Amino acid sequence: MQDDRAVSIDLGRFKGSKNNYNVIRDGLRAGLKVNKVTEKLTIKSLRPVPGGRIDVVFADKDKTNQAKQHTRWLTSSLTGACVKGEQWYPVKFDSVVKQCVLDQDLNDGKTLNKDFAKNFKADNSCETAECTVMKATWLSKGDAKKKVGSMVVWPKNRVYEEYLLRTGTAMFGATDAFCSPFIVRDNSGPCYHCNRHEHKQASCTSQIRCAICSKGHRRDEWPNKDSPKCPACGDAHTVFDWACKLHPQHYRHVGQHKAKTRQYQGSAAMDVDMYGSTQASPTTASSARGGAQVTSTASTSKTPSSSSC
Repeated sequence: MQDDRAVSIDLGRFKGSKNNYNVIRDGLRAGLKVNKVTEKLTIKSLRPVPGGRIDVVFADKDKTNQAKQHTRWLTSSLTGACVKGEQWYPVKFDSVVKQCVLDQDLNDGKTLNKDFAKNFKADNSCETAECTVMKATWLSKGDAKKKVGSMVVWPKNRVYEEYLLRTGTAMFGATDAFCSPFIVRDNSGPCYHCNRHEHKQASCTSQIRCAICSKGHRRDEWPNKDSPKCPACGDAHTVFDWACKLHPQHYRHVGQHKAKTRQYQGSAAMDVDMYGSTQASPTTASSARGGAQVTSTASTSKTPSSSSC
């Protein structure tokens, strides 16, 4: 449960003592006196929370909002510390009727109407939980043929997020929609139009390029099966290859290469330790031992025959 009177500060980059709360409190109180806007604010207590953070508790909600807007009291007293932003709790909705949530005047297939947050709060608040919407985004593509789509709504507190997920549906005017936890997908792939990184197809303004040969056609129309050329960096591989230096997952390719190198070097070092620097491998060592045994056997077989003669 969030406390409206608390300002959460992150001490991850603060180089001073993070466990001496008396010193931290005195420093923050001195920082409040630096600015005329915050000089009348009073810190009631500190509340350590997981993750290297501290909740600074003020007298009431208004004083807390004032401290959030003017953060010089923190940066001047604890160098490296910063105010942690509010945490919202996203919920995904499917089969949302476009007519009930999108702006019909713009009709661009993605802009929500201006009263969405107010209408959603009125339609879905209950006696035990008030739904204050902090943010909302339409997810589905602008396909005029489809009457429904998906969107994400960020309620202000976890209580209402849990209420929506427990209920399973939410009202959008006269219609309802199914809700589920919003899970952020890995968005590290290239643009499917020009096949370059750092943007997506919806915002692409470049010419179409093949992901395999870099020419001006779609990937499924690729005629040359033997000469790949990355449209992002120009090297001889596809745009999906982690070996591409511009690929967001290139660091994994580098890590795998280093791991293989260490494994090879480690096995070579074990060969030297076990068989000596002059015998490079187990095969050579066993061959040398085999030769010595043959020579020894031959010499012993000749000794009895010579003595008998």
